[in-house]
Amino acid sequence: MIFVTVGTQKFQFNRLFKELDNLCENNLIEKEIVAQAGYSTYQPTSFPIHKILPSKLMNKYFNEANFIITHGGTSSIFQALNLEKKVIVVPRLKKFNEHIDDHQIEICEILESQEYITVVWEIENLHQKILESKNKKFRVYKPTSKTLVNEIVKYAEEI
Repeated sequence: MIFVTVGTQKFQFNRLFKELDNLCENNLIEKEIVAQAGYSTYQPTSFPIHKILPSKLMNKYFNEANFIITHGGTSSIFQALNLEKKVIVVPRLKKFNEHIDDHQIEICEILESQEYITVVWEIENLHQKILESKNKKFRVYKPTSKTLVNEIVKYAEEI
């Protein structure tokens, strides 16, 4: 099962749901998808979406999923990493009116460079990134590790 979560920011993320729907319609990915879509307005025909899920259900889907596809929000990313899930991140972008700025790019760059996640920089590459992630060995995130925090601080100081 693929669990998709895009947070609860008051911005749509239709770009992601349109691409997932397209991949399902063309039988390119498994059709068992559970999606928390927030304020997205696109209604997929291949899988149901839920605007918001109660935390118990969110936790259930995080635990049961083979993959987590998420936006670049740190809460969603780190919840998945703490469960040692394969995480595919599609950062929300200002140019698509998905957020007020592009801050999600920075966290994605850091986590991808540390081999914790896969990032989809262009939505048309989502299918390829899912395929690559199936056999990819990701670095295991250790919540007590200072290394990642230091990398984020170092990166933030450079910008």
